[in-house]
Amino acid sequence: MLDTQAGETWQIEAKNHSPNLYNKPVWVSVHRGQTCLEGTPEILGKAKMFAGTGSSEVKILSGGGRYMIGVHAQSPFTGAVGYISTFEYTLTATRGGSGGDRLAPGEVVQVAADIGPATASTVASRADATTVAGQTIKDCPTCPEMLVLPAGQFMMGSLSTEIGRGRDEGPRHPVTFTAPFAIGRTEVTFEQWNVCVDAGGCLHRPADEGWGQATRPIINVSWSDARAYAAWLSESTGQKYFLPSESEWEYAARAGGDTAWSTGDAIIIDDANLLSQFGKTVAVGGFPPNAFGLHDMHGNVAEWVQDCYDDTGYFGAPADGGARTGTCVRGVVRGGGFADEPALTRSAARRPSPLGQRLPSVGFRVARAL
Repeated sequence: MLDTQAGETWQIEAKNHSPNLYNKPVWVSVHRGQTCLEGTPEILGKAKMFAGTGSSEVKILSGGGRYMIGVHAQSPFTGAVGYISTFEYTLTATRGGSGGDRLAPGEVVQVAADIGPATASTVASRADATTVAGQTIKDCPTCPEMLVLPAGQFMMGSLSTEIGRGRDEGPRHPVTFTAPFAIGRTEVTFEQWNVCVDAGGCLHRPADEGWGQATRPIINVSWSDARAYAAWLSESTGQKYFLPSESEWEYAARAGGDTAWSTGDAIIIDDANLLSQFGKTVAVGGFPPNAFGLHDMHGNVAEWVQDCYDDTGYFGAPADGGARTGTCVRGVVRGGGFADEPALTRSAARRPSPLGQRLPSVGFRVARAL
């Protein structure tokens, strides 16, 4: 990726170092946004050959923001042009000079405030005696409806005998919540997200894939996008909102049970939006809630949580409802999406995802301290 200021000139060059691609052309491309694997590039450099080695260069006049740089080569086997995983190349980007192909602004990069390891269940509770499990909270007319969950303990993770279990779902261990906390009754919707955008708290306006917005879950948002929404809610309401930790999310999904799904030892398409039965998201809250009263914890969209992903599982994981933090390379999404098979929507199922990735199958819900 290339982060730029408006008006800067950049010279970008790719050179091939793969012997099996000698005498084959190479192209460098410049894309707006966070991906370069899909879509039409803004600029495609011209290929040239020297001494049997392919190269390509381009000069751009930046519109400001973030651009992704891609390198394409022609397959020596099929002749097709694309991203070849075994392709060895060098890519250089040099700022300076003047002129170049003028680009529209790239993606605006938003960095959410660092909220540290604190989570909704671990910050000092301000809850009074009138706050009871099952109570609903709505801090503003356009805020998500939150449901109070009780303090308690559960076993996090899955047994080795659970069908579909991943190796990163263990070791199974107890997690204790010493204080109640609240979590969104549903996933955050487009309607709710758009209020944040209009207020200037969220800088990204995601595509809806042509499925519609309104009360459908927000999609095509990154981990930082989701955290920025929680930070904006906190600032605008005076309350403390977060992404749920993995343990908070799983506690909410299990809803007091210990089976693979909150529906028991099986789940069917009458219970959740999964198995591509509609081929897209549906409005939140349409399927039956779990025992806590929460909707769509299985399917519809997978949901970002606060934790950094560790592929060794839960060795050393917090046992108090806190999030696993550190230097994040990948985050975690939970619950599975509308296209997933049932095993991927289990309460214990977890999936790593690059922090900057935005997918039409991923959204989030928020948690709130009391």
